[in-house]
Amino acid sequence: SNYDVQYGHTGGAVITSVTKSGTNNFHGELYEFLRNTALNAVPYGRTEAPEFIQNDFGGNTGGPIKIPGIWGGRRKAFFFFNYEGLQIRGGAVQPVLSIPSLKERQGDFSDWVDSNGNLIPVYDPNTTRSNPQYDPNQPTSPNNLPFLRDQFMGCNGQTPNVICQSDPRLMNSLANAFFKFLPDPTSPGPLNNYLAPQAIPNVSFGGNNFFDYRVDYYIGDKDRFSLSDHYLRSTASTETALPKALATESDKLFSHKHLARLSWDHTFGSTLLNHFTFGFDQIHTPTAGWNKPFVNQLPQIEGVAAHPYPPTITFPDFSGYGWDYSDQEKQSRPTFTYDEMLTWVSGTHTFKFGGSITSLDMNNFNRPFESGDFYFDPNTTGLLGINSGNSIASFLLGAVGTGTSNFFTVVDQYARQRNYGLFVGDTWKASRKLSVDYGLRWDVSQP
Repeated sequence: SNYDVQYGHTGGAVITSVTKSGTNNFHGELYEFLRNTALNAVPYGRTEAPEFIQNDFGGNTGGPIKIPGIWGGRRKAFFFFNYEGLQIRGGAVQPVLSIPSLKERQGDFSDWVDSNGNLIPVYDPNTTRSNPQYDPNQPTSPNNLPFLRDQFMGCNGQTPNVICQSDPRLMNSLANAFFKFLPDPTSPGPLNNYLAPQAIPNVSFGGNNFFDYRVDYYIGDKDRFSLSDHYLRSTASTETALPKALATESDKLFSHKHLARLSWDHTFGSTLLNHFTFGFDQIHTPTAGWNKPFVNQLPQIEGVAAHPYPPTITFPDFSGYGWDYSDQEKQSRPTFTYDEMLTWVSGTHTFKFGGSITSLDMNNFNRPFESGDFYFDPNTTGLLGINSGNSIASFLLGAVGTGTSNFFTVVDQYARQRNYGLFVGDTWKASRKLSVDYGLRWDVSQP
């Protein structure tokens, strides 16, 4: 093990942080870090840099608390306060997405070509039939297909890859309700044809406010009480690559995080010190999707569990629509810790004895994918063994590849766990150049 015996319940690294404390004199500082669009380089192929503003600013102060009854004689108190704000707007890169062309949204896939400009055929799934010439003993190939389909040829039968406008599947397609929110392509081509209007932050939270408080109270030379709280409040980034109705990004409404500690250090003598800490950790993060307000403007598929969100539409080669991970996921994770450690220095040995009690709670309300998650792939309008088919054509025809919807019998989850630990350890300074750490720790976790 690479960490001291008093640290348990981890199979990896342990990070120890120490907050500044106040002193006999008042001190403070202010700081600012600015990353601005005007100072950023222009990406290759662009005429201007995307908006990316990162503002990291704050300040801190600390000093004595000279209040009668708290300061005087053998009693002293000190405070320290720090604030840091981190605001992020935009990002370094504007995403390039693949969206259907205006012709494809009308059922015309004459622009669906490969890298050599060859037309990729789109077939009618309603014409699927067995190939009487198929030989199962030979490899599947364009000349040996297990099934056959007729290519779409338009209303006149002379325009390949065009679905006739009078086709009932096209006339009644639910895809049109999604396409009305879809922007026009910004460049030609069947794929990688839409440059998002703004850069998207690579973080979930664009607005962050950090607060650190610490108070130290000394009674004589043998007792010190410390109270600290690290508090973080974050708000979500609002940028989305597609309009909010089709956005795939989640809206983490906000996040609250507390890391509070109350400790008492008592010195029995020059070689004997006792340390006790009570800790409280809390994370509260409600989550929603940007597309939730549009639930009544987009199709509600029958047979799913509920309709808290519009359904999620996904494709293998085009950008999908919607986010239906949960209906206002609400999660909090309060944790209570009690740590006790006695340190005894004897000659070249520093012995440590103690234990810990940790209460881990999880309060979770989560209902993902109740509105349905529907996947459309090109194989539905293609032929096995041939570069063919188009997932948007499958979407227009309502030919779903796979669909899922979650039905929950239990929505609220309240998990509880108690962890207990005891330890004894020693740091032996065998020589000026050699120290040996060894110890024994016992941990048990109860459900």
